[in-house]
Amino acid sequence: MEKEVNIPGGGISGLGCSIILHKNGYDVNVFEKKNDSGKRFHNDWQGLENRSEKVDVQKQVESYGVDLSFDYEPVSELTIHDSNKAKTITGKNACYLVRRKSSTGCLDTSSRKQAEELGVNIHMGFRTWGRSDCKSKCKTARCL
Repeated sequence: MEKEVNIPGGGISGLGCSIILHKNGYDVNVFEKKNDSGKRFHNDWQGLENRSEKVDVQKQVESYGVDLSFDYEPVSELTIHDSNKAKTITGKNACYLVRRKSSTGCLDTSSRKQAEELGVNIHMGFRTWGRSDCKSKCKTARCL
């Protein structure tokens, strides 16, 4: 491939970008400072919000060329607590719960596996100093 991109961070954002870029003809390098994706999570459940857009978030993710090869659970009722208030959100698939960790079925591991199978170059245990194509002046994915 003639076009090469270096991505700082091997979390779901960096891996998602790497999948999309690779499918669009880029040679992609992902640099992750930890030795695995999802390492900071402990089998946590997180929600993919699905009520603010007309398009279902699953269909939106699939339209980018990213496979939904991770475990998820649709939620039709969600109560959010904030100080002394609570708000309940209802509706068909108000959100999807996804597991986060570096193990089978988790969003992080599935994203990494998909990227690797496509041929994305993933460098674990490496910082991006001097190799990032990020246009921001920061050197970490947190700034993006």
